[in-house]
Amino acid sequence: MAKDGTMRGGSRPRSGPKPKTTKAKILDGDEIKKPKPAKLKGVSLKGVDMPDVDEWLSEKQEDNSGWDAKDLTVKTFLWLKEHGCEKKVTIQQIYAYSVPQARWIQCQRAISKYGLLGENVNTKVADVSPFVKMSDIFYKQAASAWFTIAQIVKENGSDEVGSPEEELMASLIAD
Repeated sequence: MAKDGTMRGGSRPRSGPKPKTTKAKILDGDEIKKPKPAKLKGVSLKGVDMPDVDEWLSEKQEDNSGWDAKDLTVKTFLWLKEHGCEKKVTIQQIYAYSVPQARWIQCQRAISKYGLLGENVNTKVADVSPFVKMSDIFYKQAASAWFTIAQIVKENGSDEVGSPEEELMASLIAD
């Protein structure tokens, strides 16, 4: 009830308890409802292991070096498939992770090659390399995109989720 005595408001969307994740439902023994596939008439569907990756992800760069975006896209898709979530994440979401991640790797290589310092064009004084600043930007973009993908896998996958790097480190430590 409002201060003036009128009844306003009512229930708000999404104001109740948060829905359980698939993993929590499995652990609790709840029944998992799978959506029924739509019936398509006159369309022949074929399964593919992975959608075609755009060619621009593997083009040569200005310095004739390779670019890791295509490899990162494939590795990310295979990781999603391993967790059973390859159909929950769109190829555009994978690109949103793999492209800035590949650019971050490219910036790290440039930092290794040219160093952390550069020369300011105007004042001719030593300044931070532009690759360091770009590296920070690309890393933040990749981390944000990865968080989105990991959240989808966490909510829909049936196993524990970490990054591929964390899983690799865990397997190295276990050996």
